[in-house]
Amino acid sequence: MTGDTLTEIDLDGDEYQAAVTSLLLAARGDDPMAGLWEAGDLQWWWSVDKGQGSRRDTVWLDAGGQPVACLLTSRQDTGNWAPGSTDCELLWKPRFDAAVREQVFPIASQRLAKLESGPDAPVSMDVDEREGELRARLEAVGFRHDPEGDIVQMWQSLAAMPDPIPLPAGLRFDDDRSRPPGQPHHLARRNGELVAQRLREQSLYRPDLDLCIRAETGEVAAYCLGWLDAVNGVGLFEPVRTEDTWQRRGLGRALLTEGIRRFMSEGASLIKVSRMRNSEAARGLYASVGFQDAFATLRYVKA
Repeated sequence: MTGDTLTEIDLDGDEYQAAVTSLLLAARGDDPMAGLWEAGDLQWWWSVDKGQGSRRDTVWLDAGGQPVACLLTSRQDTGNWAPGSTDCELLWKPRFDAAVREQVFPIASQRLAKLESGPDAPVSMDVDEREGELRARLEAVGFRHDPEGDIVQMWQSLAAMPDPIPLPAGLRFDDDRSRPPGQPHHLARRNGELVAQRLREQSLYRPDLDLCIRAETGEVAAYCLGWLDAVNGVGLFEPVRTEDTWQRRGLGRALLTEGIRRFMSEGASLIKVSRMRNSEAARGLYASVGFQDAFATLRYVKA
């Protein structure tokens, strides 16, 4: 038995988001390379999916009442992801690793086993490829590895400020500070008309890191959203996209370089981006601005 006794509570809404944000920031402080997700990942999910699914979120607290682990289960009733599916995540602080394995893993395994699933209602969880114990527990309750859903985490340590990359004539860098009142956010077309409001509700959102490349007509050619964990000096790009008609012109590389420069100006020393394992185009783009593969996140599914 470990010396840390954890207390379980259920949270929802803003309380859940605040607790898990705190947990992820503290986890990154424990270990700069441990764990799958950044606090910015959580806040991005919350921005695009808030209120679109039914969820239960269990949080485990330490003796001081601080969150040290959580099991997130979200059924997608509507929204951007497959309706009827359930997405799960198990997150914890590295310094509480022994207590989490002893006290949280067995409970989480039991709850995941009880989740209803089927061909039209799969249950999925992302797992660090280095996490053998959790993978074995998932397999024991009916989950199987789905390689099509694997993600590669890419990182880079920041040293020298990269030179800016000039844009082709007629294009300019822009960010959300200059968006005229009433004009839709550049993410609205894919993420809904409420995305600007929801982003500004997030504690880590920075409009100066909400970047795009814009044509003289106002059309958005590419965009990337930067999330800065200023406490730990870690930056995250999520999402990143070049629109189809503007691809293969070097815009993604120029935009990410501009984002890296802004991260460095704000004190970031480590930045992260993720890609689907089978996306060679994304791998090439991110490698071109200095990212290297760190480890894979494996998708486990029960259907």
